[in-house]
Amino acid sequence: MKRTSVYDRVGITSVSRFGRRMVVGLCILSLTCQISCRKTRSEPETATQSAASAVPLPPDLSGCERIEIRLAPSTVGFFCVAPRQRALLNPEEIRYLEAATPFTVDSPEVIQTLAKDISSSTYEGPIRGISGIQYRIFFRCYERSGREISFKTIGNIPEVGNTLVADGHEFKNHGIQWRTLAPQIRPFELRVTCAFNLDDLNAGLRGYLDVKKSYPQAIEWYDAIASRYQGKVYTANIARLGKAISCPSAGHGRYHYAMNPDCDRNSLPDTVLLFEARPGRNQHGGPELFTFDNHDPKGGCVLLNDGTVKFIRTDKELRQLRWQ
Repeated sequence: MKRTSVYDRVGITSVSRFGRRMVVGLCILSLTCQISCRKTRSEPETATQSAASAVPLPPDLSGCERIEIRLAPSTVGFFCVAPRQRALLNPEEIRYLEAATPFTVDSPEVIQTLAKDISSSTYEGPIRGISGIQYRIFFRCYERSGREISFKTIGNIPEVGNTLVADGHEFKNHGIQWRTLAPQIRPFELRVTCAFNLDDLNAGLRGYLDVKKSYPQAIEWYDAIASRYQGKVYTANIARLGKAISCPSAGHGRYHYAMNPDCDRNSLPDTVLLFEARPGRNQHGGPELFTFDNHDPKGGCVLLNDGTVKFIRTDKELRQLRWQ
């Protein structure tokens, strides 16, 4: 076997060391390339994930100059939920309200108020399908640039809060100042609310009747039903009764309803039981106390003994009512 010289061994050792260095260098280069590639690939993924995780914002109305509003199922149907409420409007008033749609809002102050109300909405999530609530307000907003923004709210009590739907997302809206958006329909909406008040007062009288077997004395009729609620600690009923005693359309005072002392539990169903009057606690009397001045268009609500509520517009209609 041929022996290697010292020089040969030195050469082999040098080559071996050089080879190891080459291998280590190539490994480091390969790892560097892999890390670089991974970073390059992961950057778009991170951006995509960030975009996907961003919470959608409610519509921005800061640039709107004009807004068109449409109510569903109809203008009248939006606040006249039951047929008995629709009966508070005459055919001419119904035609007027339906012809007024869509309502146009171009006041900068009103648009700014709406923009603030909408911007306070909080994100709920992707749209969950068509809601069973049929009452909707459709908004179409126009900017100077020609850009349009469309969205809708679901629910028929805008001042309390409802669901806002825009671009496939749902937001919880915390209350729209509805009265500033469509002043044309506000008087009629207040008329319906006034009729609701009489329904609540009637509930108090019926509850008293069930226990006492008669209506309270006319001289203390409101205090009597309020005292009964207080004695039972019906907190919610007390609060509701306190609100119901005031006509929302009257410009001043409280206690806008009077009792007919000639109506009792055995009176005919169409006998007047409660009616609108000027402010005064525990008011009682006949048609001489009735007022047409709480509403515009003028008129007043009456509650009959069978629970029916009517809106009286003229002296002739007032005289045709049964008072005894």
